[in-house]
Amino acid sequence: MNFKDKIVLVTGGTGGLGREVTMAFLGNGATTTVTYRRAEEFDALPAAAKRIGAVPPDGVSLDVTDAQAVEKCVAEIVAKHGRLDVLVNTVGAYSGGTNLWEVDPRTYDQMLGLNLKAGFVLTRAVVPVMIRQNRGWIVNVASKAALDHGAGAALYAASKAGALAMVDSLAAELKPYDINANSVVPSIIDTAVNRKAMPGADFLLSAFEDFHRLEPSSHLLLIGDGPLKISLQDRARQAGLEKAVTFTGVVAHEDIPRYLATMDVAVAPYPAVGNFYYSPLKLFEYMAAGRAVVASRVGQVAQVITHRVNGLLYEPGHQAGLVTCLCELRESSALRLELGENARGASRDFTWEQNATRVVKWIEPTVKRGRLRTACA
Repeated sequence: MNFKDKIVLVTGGTGGLGREVTMAFLGNGATTTVTYRRAEEFDALPAAAKRIGAVPPDGVSLDVTDAQAVEKCVAEIVAKHGRLDVLVNTVGAYSGGTNLWEVDPRTYDQMLGLNLKAGFVLTRAVVPVMIRQNRGWIVNVASKAALDHGAGAALYAASKAGALAMVDSLAAELKPYDINANSVVPSIIDTAVNRKAMPGADFLLSAFEDFHRLEPSSHLLLIGDGPLKISLQDRARQAGLEKAVTFTGVVAHEDIPRYLATMDVAVAPYPAVGNFYYSPLKLFEYMAAGRAVVASRVGQVAQVITHRVNGLLYEPGHQAGLVTCLCELRESSALRLELGENARGASRDFTWEQNATRVVKWIEPTVKRGRLRTACA
């Protein structure tokens, strides 16, 4: 593809999907403008563009649901470049795991605003420009949820269905002009945000498929919710595991101990990522409940879990290693009990009180030295 002579606007162009779209256009020669809400995400783009030998994009901090601000942005692009050839709208938001009658009313405004209104406001601003130049391309990112209306994400599905219908109608309205309007309807997209929402869940399900063949009576309990859940449920059905895997969705914090009590083994399948950091709360909950823990040897995890003492560790991303750990615990109830008891004991070293004591010990010498310097002065 060659976009050397094309002027492109990517809204949400610094997010998980938006950044990849932006980089693809830059890599193919497009003159690109992105909208963003987080300055640090946009600040990372010039270096990324330089690495592929591309001209960095222009950036506009913009609320794409603000009609006046969007019109101003489009007008400035046209004033600078004389035209606007392509709009790709990647702005969107997800909310799920809650029954419709339990949803906070503010979620309605968020879903409809970012998933539907944004596309309307952007289209309203760019179409007159494209009609004047008698050429243009509009792409809006919808979702498979617009077609598959599963439980627990009614407002997300409704907003994406509305966006899909809107662009279908727009395409019909633009037939007299040489302007294309299309939607793309992805399922779950592999982005850092989605992975952090349910870290390692896809890897765990894949490992469980292998383990379940060895131990057909095994059951996988996935606690929580996130953008990957729908895709994981589809995958479990395709693998014939719908009766062997339970997805709880959102669980109240006070109910977590009840779910942990049903487990023989608790798994923390954190992926291998640079500058690893995830909240260790999940790991400590497993340990405090006295569960036998299996975790990936990554980041701070190996500072908490000592292999074969209070848990089992495997190398991150090594599916066979995880399955081997599960098989070992399946064979030895005594080992499960020993690891669980040791994990509960070790968790007492990581309470808020213990952590506060550590902080005091770290800073106390500095404070004393500071007082001595003040006294001497």
